[in-house]
Amino acid sequence: MSIFGNFFRGDSKLKAIKLTNEAISLLQQNDLHAAKEKAVAAINVNEEHDPAWSILATALAKQGRFEEAVESLKMAIKHNKLGVNYYLTLASTYAAQGNKDFALKTAQEAQRVFKSKKYADFLKEQKEIEKNGLSQNMVTGRVSVEELQIELKKILSKLLNELQK
Repeated sequence: MSIFGNFFRGDSKLKAIKLTNEAISLLQQNDLHAAKEKAVAAINVNEEHDPAWSILATALAKQGRFEEAVESLKMAIKHNKLGVNYYLTLASTYAAQGNKDFALKTAQEAQRVFKSKKYADFLKEQKEIEKNGLSQNMVTGRVSVEELQIELKKILSKLLNELQK
C-alpha cells in the first residue's frame, strides 16, 4: 500500500470519530433517529470503527429494536475483542430480551476478557497514553482509564450476580 493509502485510511478514521462523536451527542439529546443515522454514516466511512457500532446498538436498543442492537454489538466486538463494555452491553441486551442463558454466557466472556493478559496490556498502553495527555476518550468524556475499569468491574459483578440467581 502506498503512503497515500495510509493517509486516506487515517482520514477515514478521523471522519468516523467525528461522526461517532456527533452520534453520541445526539444520543445524549435522546434524538435516537439522528444518532442512528450518524452512527451508520460513521460505519460507512470506516466499518472497523467499533464505537460507532456500539452507539448504533444503543440507539437501536432504546428504540426497542433488540435483535438489530445485538447484531451491532457483535460487530463492535468483532472489531474490538477487548471491548469489555461491549460484552457487558450485549449481556444486558440479552437480559432485556429475557434471554438469560446468552446474557450469562456473554457476561462470563466479559469476565474472561477483563482478566486476560491482553486486556491488562491494553490497559497499560491506555494509561501511558493518558499519562502523556494524548487520551481523548470520546465515550466516557474525561474519565480516567482507572475509573472506567473500576466502574466496569462493578457493572460486571452486579450483572453476573443478577444472572446467576
